[in-house]
Amino acid sequence: MPSLRPLAGMFAALATYMSLPAQAAENLDCMDSDYSSADQAVLDDFIAGFSMDSWAQEGVPDDLRVVLSNKAKACEAANAWSPAATQHALLFKIASVGLSGVEATSSLTPAQFGQIKKAMTPADQVRIRAIFQEMWEAQRAGRPTQATAQSADMFIGRLIVRSGIPGSSENAKVAGGWIAANVLRDQYAENFAAD
Repeated sequence: MPSLRPLAGMFAALATYMSLPAQAAENLDCMDSDYSSADQAVLDDFIAGFSMDSWAQEGVPDDLRVVLSNKAKACEAANAWSPAATQHALLFKIASVGLSGVEATSSLTPAQFGQIKKAMTPADQVRIRAIFQEMWEAQRAGRPTQATAQSADMFIGRLIVRSGIPGSSENAKVAGGWIAANVLRDQYAENFAAD
């Protein structure tokens, strides 16, 4: 099974903001609508050409970052979001677009993603958040992430077995990316809406 260390790298820029103080905010759905046709094309092209390997190595492409940053600023102005809420909304949308890319270009079917989701218990969700948090903190501090990545690898492997999807290196990588994107998306949505 491949190491999930590249997945931690893929979301390192997002995780930098995990500790931003949460502000109460509403209308996160502002980030999902009213894109110009040119901006929507940037989103669509990113999703259609998504590669976890490229994203892990290169991060969020500049054109996508510009589109989503501009949208976040427009939503901030329209909804009187705080700067922290705006940052959480931006990171939520980046994770959401990454999740869409994983789902659109992966070897797994929507039904198989549903199997993974169904196999994840509430305790699993708490555990995977803790694992990824440990990976991000170690990476930010410049500490080795090997032990935590191995823990994540074993977690993903057990989850794949429980879900009933075929076990393979590719499926493990896709499942890991899908879970990481979900964890980040949910975390930023919670941060955005927090009191």
